[in-house]
Amino acid sequence: MAAYDFDILVIGGGPGGYVAAIKAAKEGKKVCIAERAKFGGVCLNEGCIPTKTLIKTANTLHEVKHAASLGIEGVAPESLSVSMKKLQERKKNVVQTLVGGVKGLLRGNKVTIIEGNATFVDAHTADIAGKKFLLNTQSLPLVLP
Repeated sequence: MAAYDFDILVIGGGPGGYVAAIKAAKEGKKVCIAERAKFGGVCLNEGCIPTKTLIKTANTLHEVKHAASLGIEGVAPESLSVSMKKLQERKKNVVQTLVGGVKGLLRGNKVTIIEGNATFVDAHTADIAGKKFLLNTQSLPLVLP
């Protein structure tokens, strides 16, 4: 049997990929994960998490503007505003923190992290030799005719 650098090479660091990599590592496998863009996938970096961060600010602003209806006095709704610069910075920090958490979980479970493309060379080689591969790459919608 050929010697491989890793038991499993996971290609794609989205939620399916990083969870599978951690699970395999916990089962004693030598695991490597390669991600060409951002660990955590679209939801964490561009979709769900950033959106929820923005919505939290909007909801908080709405509640504060209507604080008087809850018996809270001293709030001047006309003086409230949102700093888009600070809001975007907060969103960026939330995403960076969670991406850092994903990488921390991978490192904590002894998964080798590669930030870059993994390219297949032959049946067992994708820049790094792996006995098995898990492809977890982003899908695109198909528009039917």
